[in-house]
Amino acid sequence: MRQDRRWKGLALRQKGTTAGNAESEISARQKTVGNLTSEQQAKIAGGGAISHDAVQNKVAAIKNLAKAGELHKLGGTKEQAKALAYAESYEKSRGVNSTLRKDAQEHNYELAGENKEGVEEFQHKNGIKDFDVAKKMVNKKQLVSNISKGMSDGELSRINPEHLDYETFRDNFTPNMVNRLETAPGELRKKVGGFQENLHKDMEQAKGANDNAGFSRLRNMHEAAGRVSDNPIYTATVDTPPPQTSQEKFDALFKK
Repeated sequence: MRQDRRWKGLALRQKGTTAGNAESEISARQKTVGNLTSEQQAKIAGGGAISHDAVQNKVAAIKNLAKAGELHKLGGTKEQAKALAYAESYEKSRGVNSTLRKDAQEHNYELAGENKEGVEEFQHKNGIKDFDVAKKMVNKKQLVSNISKGMSDGELSRINPEHLDYETFRDNFTPNMVNRLETAPGELRKKVGGFQENLHKDMEQAKGANDNAGFSRLRNMHEAAGRVSDNPIYTATVDTPPPQTSQEKFDALFKK
């Protein structure tokens, strides 16, 4: 690729630079560029770069935005992936072991699916022939990981409704996370509201199993889902199950 050839030419002109020195240079440049606002850094990251200084500023800005979870200021996932590829290509040419993509994916799960090499590796490991199927699975895996680590309000709001299925929602979200979707785009709130029926069914199952903690969590999620979607259904909630007796608790421990 022309960009790779350009980095090779740059590397030849700086033949004496070691990977350690290159990493120090980039880190120092990140601190300098970091004095700018995120909007100013986004302008640098999304702009053209010809001189060596301009290239380093661009790479530093991309790395700063990725770490801060602000790559979305460059545009959609495609634009973000393009910026990542630019910075990664530069770091690779300097022998730097980059953590850039990992930082970025922890703030935008869809970037995992834009990593062609990563998706192909996932295909190979799991015996999946269809690339698009593997891409969806990679995105879902990263989404679950991000949810478990904690997502900002903005990151939650940017979840693609098509990527959020009921099992992922039920097993990984908390009632508080659902409440934080109150200002999310309408399509995402509508998708969450559509989970109320399944939540209600699972509440009944939790009641039947005398799972008080599970019942309480599902009920709170059900109420939050109805609230953020502005379309509460099944408002006559299932009664809280009675406390378990000592014998019931014992039986539950050894129930197959």
